[in-house]
Amino acid sequence: MSAPDLARFVGAPTSDPYVAECAAEAADLVAAHVGARASAVPARVMARAVLEVGADLYHRRSARNGIAGFEDTDMAPAPVRINRDPLVPARPILAPWMGVPIA
Repeated sequence: MSAPDLARFVGAPTSDPYVAECAAEAADLVAAHVGARASAVPARVMARAVLEVGADLYHRRSARNGIAGFEDTDMAPAPVRINRDPLVPARPILAPWMGVPIA
C-alpha cells in the first residue's frame, strides 16, 4: 500500500505529507503486529490491513478530543468516536493468519 493509495481511500490530496506519514506508520504498526507470521499473510490482505490502519491514523487529524463529525449534505452529521488503538480495523482482517492467542 502506498501513500497515493491511502490518499485516494481517504479523499486527501496526494501532495499532503501527512498522508505519507500515516501510510508509513500504518505499515510499521501492521508489520509489528503480524511479526513472524508476515510471510503467511497474503499480500492483498496485508495491503488492506495497512490501508485500514492508515485511514484510521489519517482521520485522527480531524477528530477533536477523539470525536469526528463527518459532514454530509443530505443528513445531519453524526459524531463518531475514533478508535484509540489504530490497529482495531486490522485485527479482524488479519485474524485468520494470527493463530490462537495464549492467555
